[in-house]
Order: sequence, then structure tokens, then C-alpha cells
Amino acid sequence: MAFNTPGSAANLTGQVVFQRLGVQVEPVLINNAIDLEKMRSGEVSAVVHVVGKPNDLFARFKPEPGFHFIPIEYGAQFEDYYVPAALGPEDYPNLIRPSETVSSIAVPTVPPIPTLRPIP
Repeated sequence: MAFNTPGSAANLTGQVVFQRLGVQVEPVLINNAIDLEKMRSGEVSAVVHVVGKPNDLFARFKPEPGFHFIPIEYGAQFEDYYVPAALGPEDYPNLIRPSETVSSIAVPTVPPIPTLRPIP
């Protein structure tokens, strides 16, 4: 299982997610663009990618046999850090059929806090 590079969001979040799902994996820590090539050759079974959607790496991805998103169902084991999310064909038309959605989880973000200045 490819978790991107050390210290990346995919490495940190991916390992937490699989641990909470009770799935044991052997992490591979290399760049996700290289990981996709390793998937093609069978050296890794999956790539964990933690980014905003849509993301260029998958938005430009051409459909290939065996390549698909694996759903992650939101549940109590994720309530402390994550929110429910979904991927759809509007995000990744080459990988998700028009009537399909893929369950996922997301890391919430904090919007920028505006800086208040006194009016002169």
C-alpha cells in the first residue's frame, strides 16, 4: 500500500484510517505519481492520496482495468477527526460512472480568519 512520502497527509491520515478499519498494510513511502506506475507493474496494491477534490493526478487519469476508488464508509471510528464525503463523476469523470458515487471521508479545514482593522 503506497502512502506517498514521509510526513505527507497521505502517510499520516492513511495509516490512521487503515488502523481504525482494522486493516493491516505494509506502507510504501514514495511519491504518488511513482506509486501509480508501481500499481501498473503490480509492485503495490493501492495508493492513498489525501488532497482536495478534484485533483489533477486522478482527474487526468485515463481509465485502466483494475484501477478504481475504494469506498471508505464514514462511521464512529472516524467521528473525532473526519467528516463524511463522496467522490462523483463531476470530480473524476474518467474513473467514476455518471450514476455512481464513492463514499469517502474528508479532513475538515478551517477557513481563513479575516483580519479586522479599525476604520480610520
